[in-house]
Amino acid sequence: MSDTLLTRRALLGGGTLAIAGIGTVYAQPGSSQAEKIKAWVDHTLKGEDVPPMTNGRLLDFPSDQVVRKQIGIVRDGVQRLFAVVIPSQRDGIILAAGNKEKRTFNVHRTGLHLRRVSSARNFEGKLSRWSGPACDDDFREQVEYWAALPLG
Repeated sequence: MSDTLLTRRALLGGGTLAIAGIGTVYAQPGSSQAEKIKAWVDHTLKGEDVPPMTNGRLLDFPSDQVVRKQIGIVRDGVQRLFAVVIPSQRDGIILAAGNKEKRTFNVHRTGLHLRRVSSARNFEGKLSRWSGPACDDDFREQVEYWAALPLG
């Protein structure tokens, strides 16, 4: 199993994402998963800023430019992104997983509360809102992935 840490402009390359929908609570604050996600937030914030994400209003942010710090990992052909919006805000964690060559990504916005706030799909460069059971399952899988992954 080969891991590659992606840097600055990797993954979504400051790209555009549309996010929508309201999800259910996946893990309660203070849970083991919530503590591990908090550790990833702290770790990610130690990195450098990356170019702003564009179309932030589509993510329900107040402006089109969303500054974040991020960590990207490639494992078994799947690219994953853990991003933290700065300055810090309640729902400022973005999780994404997908395939850059196929231009497909599933993206979720959450916070330390680990409730899926909104989600979207980028399928072959086409953005769309996403919700429903498959979306909830993907969100849970992405949270579980980062909560199980050792830091560093």
